[in-house]
Amino acid sequence: MRIIIVTDPVMSLGASLRPALFIAKKLHDHFHVVLLAPHISPKLRNILINYVDELYFPKIPLMYSGSLAVLEAWLRSFIHKVNISYNEAIVLNFSSTVKIKSDIYYGQGPISAALNDIHVEMPNKYKYLYKLFSPIIKKIDAKFISYIRKNTVLFIANSKYSAELYRTLGVHVDGIIYPPLNTEYFKPVTSNPSSDYVLTYFGKETEFSVIKKIADLGVKIKAFGEKAPYIPNHILKHKNIDYLGKVSNKDLISLYSNALYTLFPFTHEPFGYVPVESMACGTPVLTYNKQGPSETVVHGATGWLVNDEKELVEVALKIWNNGYSKVMRKKCRKYVVRFSANKILRTWT
Repeated sequence: MRIIIVTDPVMSLGASLRPALFIAKKLHDHFHVVLLAPHISPKLRNILINYVDELYFPKIPLMYSGSLAVLEAWLRSFIHKVNISYNEAIVLNFSSTVKIKSDIYYGQGPISAALNDIHVEMPNKYKYLYKLFSPIIKKIDAKFISYIRKNTVLFIANSKYSAELYRTLGVHVDGIIYPPLNTEYFKPVTSNPSSDYVLTYFGKETEFSVIKKIADLGVKIKAFGEKAPYIPNHILKHKNIDYLGKVSNKDLISLYSNALYTLFPFTHEPFGYVPVESMACGTPVLTYNKQGPSETVVHGATGWLVNDEKELVEVALKIWNNGYSKVMRKKCRKYVVRFSANKILRTWT
């Protein structure tokens, strides 16, 4: 039997691809697994073939890369149909950009909701473009999601927050399955962390303005993430911010393990791997009490949940100056097993 796993453009092995690869790898030993995507980076094809039996992608390449590739693929989905035979195959769709009949759709949040939240931290030219086209984007996205719901047997969301976003669009959600994490790999690498810096992530969802306010108060920050054109120069040049760029998983685990805490200010995050990875490495997380992170971080036990930017800055400085009980690190590790790959797999089966 063939299993067709559908994803967004594969430009990196990032967070949104992890649930799909997790399922693909588990099914690979028992079925003929096909990975279908609007684009697969040439440098990743040899890696992906270890997860599946066959790769399928259109011959027409995408013009853009990164986040813009997802938006381009999403727009193309209304023009180009998927040209692949999937009769007598089980189709698992993890994509926000591919219109295809499926047995299970795994929704990781509507694109329109993401754009609505993240545009506030973008350069002005992107803000203006979004404001100009947002009514059209929302209408197209609602049409896309309606098609998906009508053409899938089960509609699963990756968090309670994502499920609520879909429900506001009139979509019935059949269940919630959180993304998996390899907690045997992401684990503490030291029993004596240096705790001389705060770790954060730089990406399209990052709230850079609040990071600057915290750094201005003397908090030493290390940041990781692939460099994006929208990271402000004053952030990159700040004396208290050490931007490391893209790091290996091995280095990332060390960074998590040795940080005093992980700072995660965001504009939009349906789930959020960063808080879960940090807790798996025994390091508590400071973030907002909303969206996906509010479902993964336990206030006062595995981190701190705050309600606004002002409170985030205050708590960030307080923890930097006063620290916290070592018991929190143990609680982080104990709690995070609920997101372990083995536990999530049982949910799928």
